[in-house]
Amino acid sequence: MPLGDGSLDFWWRFEHDDKVAHAALYAVLGALVRVASGRGSVAVAGGGLIGIVDEWVVQARVPGRHPDPFDLLADVVGAALGAWAVGAFARRRGRTLE
Repeated sequence: MPLGDGSLDFWWRFEHDDKVAHAALYAVLGALVRVASGRGSVAVAGGGLIGIVDEWVVQARVPGRHPDPFDLLADVVGAALGAWAVGAFARRRGRTLE
């Protein structure tokens, strides 16, 4: 994918960099949902559900876009990492979220 096409136009471009962006954004989502709900499972399930809606409902209707199961996988992994990080931080501080 050439630079300047409206995607991640940074100097650190590499193959599958969009998966890293998906995971990073969904990690933030997973962390926020974990803080709000107190449950990691809710954060991961919520990230997966939003990823499914994004990939198969929204992108399927946008010209030039197509659903990608690997994007969904990156979304779920990112949400899980974000939820895990919040839980690890809480445990380190001697607190529980659940």
